[in-house]
Amino acid sequence: MNHGIIEAALKSTETAINLDPENPAIMQARAWVLEAAGDSDSAWNLVKKLVTLGPMSPSLARLYGRLAGQYGQQEQALAAISQILQAGIPESESSLNFTAAQLLDRAGRYDDAFMLAARANAMYRGSQ
Repeated sequence: MNHGIIEAALKSTETAINLDPENPAIMQARAWVLEAAGDSDSAWNLVKKLVTLGPMSPSLARLYGRLAGQYGQQEQALAAISQILQAGIPESESSLNFTAAQLLDRAGRYDDAFMLAARANAMYRGSQ
């Protein structure tokens, strides 16, 4: 069912990136679509470029964190996400805490991971 949506998104973001290849918003949208389509390598190439352009949005940080483990960049992604979390995020971005929790869990930092997962749940429920 989603295959048709992903195919349409691939075509749309390809057209957009061909029209404006240096637009960070388009690059980020393309990277998310590529990741959803299972093309992690192409998504990662765009994420690497976006990370160097800065500043990093919570959405880009989530994608960075999702892909980082496959490319040995967990610590760098966690550092970038931590910086954003320390600056404060709106409740609508609570899933960034989940991304950080997953990275911390993989690093064996279970107490920190649990704390962030609990914070994310509280933010998601609007009870923080």
